Amino acid sequence: MPKRVFFYVGVPAKRIVGYAYIDAIDLVDFKEAISIRDQGCITENELIKYIGRAGSVYALKIGEAVIFKTPIDLEYLNEEFGFNPPQSFSNVSDSLERRLLENEP
Repeated sequence: MPKRVFFYVGVPAKRIVGYAYIDAIDLVDFKEAISIRDQGCITENELIKYIGRAGSVYALKIGEAVIFKTPIDLEYLNEEFGFNPPQSFSNVSDSLERRLLENEP
């Protein structure tokens, strides 16, 4: 299980702005996903479009967010680490993770 999740903000920032530790990853059905959707800031319609009424989805349960003192720009991340923001998630290399953690508050 991954230790943490980094937060990438697209438009207009285009930066990784922080992270949170992952407490658990749970497979949840549609009914449970609806009951916890407010925690993920997703509407019911978005959830239906994403997994359908009969589907299931993995829910990452995270701890308190750590916001970097200086967010890291996409241009730098792309040039130095070949990082391109994914549609949903991506694993980061050990070297990129070390660089990101240099920005802790």
